[in-house]
Amino acid sequence: PGRAFRAVRDSELAATSSGVNLAAYKTGAFALSAFYAGVAGSLYVIAATFANPETFPVAFSLTLLVGAVVAGLGSFWGLLAGAAFLTFVDDLAEALATAPGVPDTIFGLVLVALVLVLPTGVAGGLRRLFDPLTSRL
Repeated sequence: PGRAFRAVRDSELAATSSGVNLAAYKTGAFALSAFYAGVAGSLYVIAATFANPETFPVAFSLTLLVGAVVAGLGSFWGLLAGAAFLTFVDDLAEALATAPGVPDTIFGLVLVALVLVLPTGVAGGLRRLFDPLTSRL
């Protein structure tokens, strides 16, 4: 099953041609992620002893999505870079301009420039940078 999930992640066409039931494995991956999200939510409610939908606003969800886009996939260093981006670029944009809406515009422009320069995220950029160095080893 692990190899089938990996094949579906890498190339759906190749996985299907290898005999992997694409619909079943995609549904299984969705169900597994929903299970873990449910367990995490229930553990959070047990720890906080209070459940409120306003605890996680839409802006927080978008911030996490931006962090995932910046980070890319499959790298701890990319994850750290995504967290640093969210923390420092937002603070830097607020320090540069105090007019209403300007810090958000600066943050958005830096994000768009980063996505154009590194379309696979920081993790993909690091992988592309260090691949020639590590392939000789």
